[in-house]
Amino acid sequence: MKIFISWSGQRSGRVAEILRDWLKKVIQAAEPWLSRADIEKGANWPIELFKSIEDCNLAIVCLVPGNTESPWLLFESGAISKKIGSRVWTFLLNLNYTDITGPLAFFQHTTAEKEDVFGLVKAINSNLENPLDSTILRDVFEKWWPDLEHSLQSVPHESTSPISRPQGAVLDEILETVRRTEYGQAFLEATSSSSLLRKYIATTTPRQEKVFRLIEGFGEKKSHTFDEAAKELRLTPNEVKKSYSDALKRLAMAGFFKSLISEGGSLDDFVFKED
Repeated sequence: MKIFISWSGQRSGRVAEILRDWLKKVIQAAEPWLSRADIEKGANWPIELFKSIEDCNLAIVCLVPGNTESPWLLFESGAISKKIGSRVWTFLLNLNYTDITGPLAFFQHTTAEKEDVFGLVKAINSNLENPLDSTILRDVFEKWWPDLEHSLQSVPHESTSPISRPQGAVLDEILETVRRTEYGQAFLEATSSSSLLRKYIATTTPRQEKVFRLIEGFGEKKSHTFDEAAKELRLTPNEVKKSYSDALKRLAMAGFFKSLISEGGSLDDFVFKED
């Protein structure tokens, strides 16, 4: 069973690495997937990321002070949580349940305490096709718990190495890839004749809706580039990109793509195809 591990920022990335390696020892049938470790060098990073989001029904979101409102985490967790039968858990380091607000507050939280972590392990095990016997699971957990505890205690408050999610030009590439794949023009053309997109676009803010309509050409004579939309709306290109990205996240969190599938559409017709 593939488990998507979501992270954002230096400390969160280190926690994600620790969990990935540790879970492989405790539940060998589990397949933790981490973008930093499991995307081969030279591979198309955005395409591989979206493939894994599509493949995974289980996800662990690594939260630390300062990243609880990360757009990356909201996007990835939202995309996976909307699938039927999915399970998303947060893993909190130096945080309490009450520290989590917004969309992430609705997921089941796990702190770095022993019994809380065992609860997460049991939940993952119960979702496997062939789960471990509960007694064996406890014995294996007891064997490997000291390793996890020690590793988490060694996570520095500030890392000297710049481990972070892609920014700048790479983020631009991701946004463009998003447009070409499940959120792409072909995807929108398939729904524009119905009221589905009109219903869900109402969940975005006025600025997000304006940007989304211009970029995708929804209700417009043509689609616009980020620069063209920025000029028309009197915004900077970066502001347009952020609003467009936020609009995609809102559509995903509101259940637009899940609803599209339930109406008879299929992501397979649109995702992960080159132009």
